[in-house]
Amino acid sequence: MKKKILVFIAAGLIIFGFNSCKTDDPVNGNEPLTLQWLPEEIIINLEGEGVVSAKFVYDKQKKIQNILISYFEDDYEGEIVLNCFYNTSGQIIKMERRYHEDDIEITEYSYSGNIILKNHQSSYGSFKYKFELDNNNRLLKIYEVGGSNQLVTECFYDNAGNVIKGYECEFQYDNKKGVYSNINMPQWFLFEELFLVDLWFSNIVNNLTQVDNHMIYKNEYNSDNYPTKVMLTYSTKVAPTKRFSWEKELTESRNNKILKNTKSEKKEAQFEIKYI
Repeated sequence: MKKKILVFIAAGLIIFGFNSCKTDDPVNGNEPLTLQWLPEEIIINLEGEGVVSAKFVYDKQKKIQNILISYFEDDYEGEIVLNCFYNTSGQIIKMERRYHEDDIEITEYSYSGNIILKNHQSSYGSFKYKFELDNNNRLLKIYEVGGSNQLVTECFYDNAGNVIKGYECEFQYDNKKGVYSNINMPQWFLFEELFLVDLWFSNIVNNLTQVDNHMIYKNEYNSDNYPTKVMLTYSTKVAPTKRFSWEKELTESRNNKILKNTKSEKKEAQFEIKYI
């Protein structure tokens, strides 16, 4: 993980494997919840970098079952599949990312009080992290497990519950309804694990308007105060991070291009959000 997360350039997580996920039966015998104002598809047009589409599928408890990400760049295109698995208490215990038929990443989570242990395995190796949660079940600190058990980051919140500082970045928000505000999943997962595409942070309570001075978001809203379009202006001067490199080949090629830049270049990305 690198310290600065200011500019990243595209690529996503994720998804589809309808039959391999947990069924959409209610969890713990609860009645199904109304599926409304959940993001159904997010389309990202990256200036000069291609187009990414993320399609979400939920169970009846408004938990994510799977997401399908399709990406297109010049003559390069592909899909990534993410499947989520839950225990009988409704806690997420595993994520499965399929990049190709023979390239699968497995992330498993175990729980002990306010501590979550993350165990990630892929063809690139394995790593472990410890998430420490606060009394509101929000992400407080992340530690690398093994060796010196180094502190990776600490998160700070405003009164509304938005992360305003973390990974040596400062975040600013609007006062409208967050894109992910109705997804029935814990804050730590939505912020740290569900990082769909580069340049897009998890808008859980409200929606980003600025990250430091390098990323400026201008949001358009519908009559119910949910964002439907976002215009992002960002600088390519800041090197991208490997932390969110979901699609390896695509991200590595972009990283190489950006790291060769000696000048700060302003670019734009357009987001379109469609809801259930």
